[in-house]
Amino acid sequence: MSTTHLEFSSFRAGHGPVERTIDDDDAAARLANPAAAVRSAAPTAERAHRSGITAATAAVWRERGALDPDLIADAFDTGFERRSPTSDPFEPRVGKWAAVVLREDEAAAKAALAPLLELRHNEGVAFSPEGSTPGLVVLERPAADKPVLWEEELRKAAGPPPHHLLLLGGPERFPFGVVSWWSARRIVGVLDVADDPLGPLSWSAVHRYARKVCDCSARQLERSRQALVYAFRSDAATRRSHDKLAIPLLRHLDEQVRHLPALPPVRLLGDDATTQNLLAALGVERSPAVVFTCTHGIEYPDDLRHWGALTSIDHTEPPGCPLSVDLVTAGEPFAEGGVVFAFACFSAGIPETSAILEILSPQQHEPAQVPRIAPLPRLVLGQDRGPLAFIGHVDRASTNSFAGFDGPAAFRDFADWVLGGFGTIGQGMSTFCEEALRAADDLAVVLNPDMASTSQQKVAAWVRRLDTAGWLLLGDPCVRLFPGPGGERSG
Repeated sequence: MSTTHLEFSSFRAGHGPVERTIDDDDAAARLANPAAAVRSAAPTAERAHRSGITAATAAVWRERGALDPDLIADAFDTGFERRSPTSDPFEPRVGKWAAVVLREDEAAAKAALAPLLELRHNEGVAFSPEGSTPGLVVLERPAADKPVLWEEELRKAAGPPPHHLLLLGGPERFPFGVVSWWSARRIVGVLDVADDPLGPLSWSAVHRYARKVCDCSARQLERSRQALVYAFRSDAATRRSHDKLAIPLLRHLDEQVRHLPALPPVRLLGDDATTQNLLAALGVERSPAVVFTCTHGIEYPDDLRHWGALTSIDHTEPPGCPLSVDLVTAGEPFAEGGVVFAFACFSAGIPETSAILEILSPQQHEPAQVPRIAPLPRLVLGQDRGPLAFIGHVDRASTNSFAGFDGPAAFRDFADWVLGGFGTIGQGMSTFCEEALRAADDLAVVLNPDMASTSQQKVAAWVRRLDTAGWLLLGDPCVRLFPGPGGERSG
């Protein structure tokens, strides 16, 4: 019998780090219908709609120190036709941007988002169909949570819809499956903020977020052009994320100081990776603009406010504790005006059931949950002195998230893109989307009966697909932290 042992970046009180063993033969037998399995993955044809602009721009900058559009176009080597960067819908002035709201939220959303709608309109990126508020698309709620029905409603409301979407509300408004489906085709961010992390969407918090984006846009040069990396080695999963993700990323950031106008990265590793130290680093006026954390996320806590809380090297023993909403103080800075990228299970959202176990090992039953955005980003994004974006995982994330393909290449590209000011945060997620689509392609190949793939290969392909498709951008995808560099190398 063949088995696959999965190490997850999640932690359960009383049990410790979460691991699962999958019976490969049993899982493969239940996944024996390749047609259904292929339909559940993004089809190959969708790849023609992905920009790949992040990887291309980062590669050209690293090699040439210039941002010539022709050089960037030449860097596209993917086996199918790409659009020129000057006509690419992943550029906001080409693809346009809109906040998408349900009909019942129209009046409240228009008032709460007013500063952000005005900003995007003045930038020339707001989608502006005739007779509607520039930058606002109002949807009727479909009768079912099928992505194709939501796409039909989007096209009814907007015609050919914009390429950059800010969905206003959590999964009770826009189901995770719909968000994932749209994210395979466009650049999507979700804004679900609250004064009480377990309470309803707060329109006051939405307004604070909109005002914060506008204020930070006017003060781009005032934040610290610097990254912070936080990681530790307390068990098998965190040893892998520390050694295979955090350390290679730090080496890259050290090298990029020579190319980008950025400061050397801040390191919080090993015994220094405590919640107290992380809060201190994020609680100053000019904290690092990009924060990468490699931790576990808390799952099935006694207090639901702690779902997805980020663990530390000492969180299992007093006085150590995970980074949860309990430690965030209103009015105090917390990654102010920056981006938090949290590699941890449930760091961005909690689905009804774990897709990995539901697909691969349904006999390992776990209690169903009410789908929701994770409490920590729900709270801090809606605070005046919080971050502009929070990127994390919905569901569990295994250490396969940065294995294979190009390793942590997507994280390196994202860091270069954001710190270099090459474009928006949503564009900076392009390499992650490319990896998800390649994983879908690989899954389709492995499930083809003519390939005679082993059960273990099928399970590995499914896990890789679920890992790469699980990222969620919380916040406006058109946020840009820094002005872009000139044509010559800086620093």
